[in-house]
Amino acid sequence: MVERIPGWLERVLLPQIAEVKGEIRGINGMVEGLGGRLDGLEAKMEGEFRAVHSEMRRLDESLHSEIRRLDEKFLDRHPLRVTGARSQRHQHQQRHQHRA
Repeated sequence: MVERIPGWLERVLLPQIAEVKGEIRGINGMVEGLGGRLDGLEAKMEGEFRAVHSEMRRLDESLHSEIRRLDEKFLDRHPLRVTGARSQRHQHQQRHQHRA
């Protein structure tokens, strides 16, 4: 048997339930808006990380190039003795090429 809600209780509760529903919809809208903003920030941060990574890679290559240049300059000024079929300089160059 279905019991009917008394009229006075219905008049008190239904407006409050409708108000709570409206507040929940508003909160859902705010949460969805924040989700969109977070997605945008995540994409922006990924771009920033890629840019920083590229710059670090460029600086690393530049540093290695400068080290090789200085090695060559040093070896040109201070020649090493030849031992056997290969010079120490050649061995030194081979070691540095494997790092790059």
